[in-house]
Amino acid sequence: MKINKKQTLQVSVLIFAFLSVAVAGVLLAKSNATVVEYTNKGVRLESGVQVISIKAGLGYAPNRILAQANIPTRLDIETNNTYDCTAYLNIPKLNVKEFLPPTGVTQVQLESRASGEEIEGYCGSDTYKFIIKFS
Repeated sequence: MKINKKQTLQVSVLIFAFLSVAVAGVLLAKSNATVVEYTNKGVRLESGVQVISIKAGLGYAPNRILAQANIPTRLDIETNNTYDCTAYLNIPKLNVKEFLPPTGVTQVQLESRASGEEIEGYCGSDTYKFIIKFS
């Protein structure tokens, strides 16, 4: 079987088109990827104690927190008519497992944490999570 120039050109065009679509798909997927940003929103200093405020209800907000290391720290979790899985707090590193009131503020003492340390908290079904990174 002999392949002529026209067939070679057609195959080349098809390969080029396929590769172009593949590269475009990869680039599009990367541009749509969610970048997880840490924030210090909700972090404040009260009488020498760092207070981190998180709202619980259909997830945690904020859910990626950047906090200062080496100072006494308290976590305040606010609920407001919260009846989903976030009404149950699980912080494995601190052995915290407790139901939160449907409405109110629950305080958890985090003590002083070293730079680079992370505290992760989960809802009762592990569907939602928050991370506090100390630096």
